[in-house]
Amino acid sequence: MELNKALEVNKNSSLAHYRVAEVFFLQKNYQASANAYRESLNGDGEPRWTEVWSHLQLGKIFDVTGSATAPSMNTGKLSRPTTTPRARSTSADATCKNPSSGKKKEKETRQKIWSVPPGE
Repeated sequence: MELNKALEVNKNSSLAHYRVAEVFFLQKNYQASANAYRESLNGDGEPRWTEVWSHLQLGKIFDVTGSATAPSMNTGKLSRPTTTPRARSTSADATCKNPSSGKKKEKETRQKIWSVPPGE
């Protein structure tokens, strides 16, 4: 496989890891795909679009597998959000419509979405 050759030449190639992840995703091997997308994120960052698309594809894997976990902002561990995706969207919309509510509203929203302890 040419992607393996590319990785032998440059083990840090974000693009090669991204393409490997795509193949795993198409084979419905979601764990291997997620791992390869993470390797892409840890790679050389070239081309630059691989960073954004790796994040998007990781989100897609969470959607496909039905995983409702998100990384906690302060521990790096996975935690279950306290609101549904619809509620998070509504909350974000309200914040965008009323930006004058400032940092307090942002902090409350962040705590609600990510279960961040107060004071973080």
